Amino acid sequence: MILPRKLCDFAVFYFIINMLAPLSVADDDNSAFGYQSSEEYYEPINLPKFLDTNETIWTYYTTSNKLKSCKADNIASITPYETLFTRSHLQNNKSVTKLLWGNFTREFNLPWEPYDAMDVGKKGAPLLKHKEELVFQDLNYTCAVIKITWDANVIGIAFSYNQRKVTYDLRVRNTSVDDPDEECMKMYFDYFAGGVKTLCLYDNICQKLHKPKFWSRKM
Repeated sequence: MILPRKLCDFAVFYFIINMLAPLSVADDDNSAFGYQSSEEYYEPINLPKFLDTNETIWTYYTTSNKLKSCKADNIASITPYETLFTRSHLQNNKSVTKLLWGNFTREFNLPWEPYDAMDVGKKGAPLLKHKEELVFQDLNYTCAVIKITWDANVIGIAFSYNQRKVTYDLRVRNTSVDDPDEECMKMYFDYFAGGVKTLCLYDNICQKLHKPKFWSRKM
């Protein structure tokens, strides 16, 4: 078992290594979207299946420059098409919680395959502004790499879709937070966060400080 503090130290070390010796990877992120490290067949990635849990889902690492310690999602309700969830983080030693809505969509999965993305915004807002896309998950649905395109659905912005701010999160279910899936970690640092400064948002103390607010899981 790898302790969270050591995992955070590992992130700093990995960032330095990537800066000194950049990995040779394909220019297009799609090259990493095979999700598979071998020729074995794996099921298509499935965002609703990763989210369909009573466990807290922690954001362990992020390439965002916003330090939101103990960032956590708790699913209040979920259907095959949408989800209602809370997203919390610590600010000035107090928990800040938002109620968010996610509408499932497809980015790279085929029409008959599971949803691999969702448009996200505040509950009741006229527009779900941001897009969160599942780009890698482990076989047990305990760890995922999430690509966030900020303001993806906001029209009238004077720059094109592929120029909008993009960040990557490593998110882990609570039962695996002390020992995240090794391949999931490798994919995050090798392909998605390689050479980019990464913040570690999780520490053991988050378990004591985080007080999730639960709503009924019925919709």
